[in-house]
Amino acid sequence: MLRTMIQLSLKILIFLAGIFVSGSFSTASDVNCDQLKSVQDVVSCALKAHPDARLAQASLEQGQYLEDSAGQRPNPELNSQAVLGNTAIGDRFTYLEFNLAANFELGGKRSSRIEKANAEFDQRRAGAVGAREQVFISTLLSLYRTRQIQSELEVLKGALESFARIQKQYRARPRLNPEQTASLLIFEIAEGDYKLRLAPLETELDRQVRGLELALGKPFTPRPELLPERKKTWPRISDSLLSEPISGSQVQGALADRKFAQAQLELAQSGSWPDLKIGPTFERQNQGFSSFNAVGLNFSLPLPLFHFNGAERAYAHLGLGKAELSLEATRKEAQDQREYFFKRYGGAVKALENSITPRELDKKHLEVELLFDRGLLPGTLVVEIHRQMVDFTKIQNEQELAAIESLARFNALRGRLFEEQL
Repeated sequence: MLRTMIQLSLKILIFLAGIFVSGSFSTASDVNCDQLKSVQDVVSCALKAHPDARLAQASLEQGQYLEDSAGQRPNPELNSQAVLGNTAIGDRFTYLEFNLAANFELGGKRSSRIEKANAEFDQRRAGAVGAREQVFISTLLSLYRTRQIQSELEVLKGALESFARIQKQYRARPRLNPEQTASLLIFEIAEGDYKLRLAPLETELDRQVRGLELALGKPFTPRPELLPERKKTWPRISDSLLSEPISGSQVQGALADRKFAQAQLELAQSGSWPDLKIGPTFERQNQGFSSFNAVGLNFSLPLPLFHFNGAERAYAHLGLGKAELSLEATRKEAQDQREYFFKRYGGAVKALENSITPRELDKKHLEVELLFDRGLLPGTLVVEIHRQMVDFTKIQNEQELAAIESLARFNALRGRLFEEQL
């Protein structure tokens, strides 16, 4: 009765773990993926539809049967033999034998198999969480980058419109002085440069959209409400978080690997014990007018004369040591990554907060063009302000992407990627 209750409790825990992994990040099951309305809807649907997330979930669902499979006891064996013939004096002879044997696994083999199955399920669970984290981060970054590319294209196209307008003004004049001629040439070169920059951005935009379509499993149109807005304020990360224990999917996976190696060792140790097969035997023998019936006991027990499974135990012991080294290295690497993303995030946010806003930059650009139209500035300054706008937009987008990625990966290393607001 107690064993049945324990098995039932373990099954309930496994079921709840599957629900947790499949239901992380908001109420993804409640989102209508055919009518996306927000960034959260896009990410939630990607967590359901992305091939990597689906494969991870399928592996997790498959793993729910590992314990039941490992806990199956060997079926009893039935063997018999029948002999028909005649004796030397011509009497008819028959012999019939039935042997039934139950296999009793000694040394805790069954419990070791169950422990190994549970460890493998933990490995699959950690892998599923890691896959979902990667889908979450990659989808979010793709949404950010899509909006950024649109802004960079807008700046480039705005510059091209300004250059075309100014060149039209120059060409409308009957004569140009040397300075004006040089300015016209500079505008033509700058226009050619910016046209060259359009193609790779448009290609990258297409690649980002295709990646989002793969994640969602359907066509995706990057409407404004489906793309994250530029943050006005960024979350603050306290230094105290650096002292928290690492609990991300990387470390959880390494812990599961160590648990699996420990279970392998216990299973190898249990392999030092033979299996006992024992059961009843029935014999019937007829010869002429006499008959013989007998009931007895049969058993078989392998004799460990050649080995005690020492090679497999040594192999498993070294595997456990390897898993412990891997766990230690994974923890150290995760700590280093956490500190790196913490510093990277702080630097990126500081740069963003100390820089001027795109609106302020556009205002300064309009002031420069107004002064040029009044004949108070040379054309080279107009080209320079547009170059600065293009470079500023690109660098600002790079810092924004670095900040959001660092924040996401920092939270993932804390095991709180799906709980924290990004």
